[in-house]
Amino acid sequence: MRLYYWKQCGRPRARRLNLIKLGAPRDKVHMASRSRKGQWRICNVEIVRNALNNAWLESQGLHSLEQQWVNARYPKKALEQPTGT
Repeated sequence: MRLYYWKQCGRPRARRLNLIKLGAPRDKVHMASRSRKGQWRICNVEIVRNALNNAWLESQGLHSLEQQWVNARYPKKALEQPTGT
């Protein structure tokens, strides 16, 4: 899903501004936004992973596939565990 959001930004300037808005450090944002690496590879860079973290993705309305799998596989344990992991 990070790749989808990364592609949505489009140009390097928009990516840089969005990463800064999400709390990434200004001095390191340039390395991610202007990189020649492919988009799939950039989504696994620490700067992007920290800015587009799981909590932010959940706030955008996405659900954790891991949590859905646990709920389907172990329904009794899912009731005991809090859902905010």
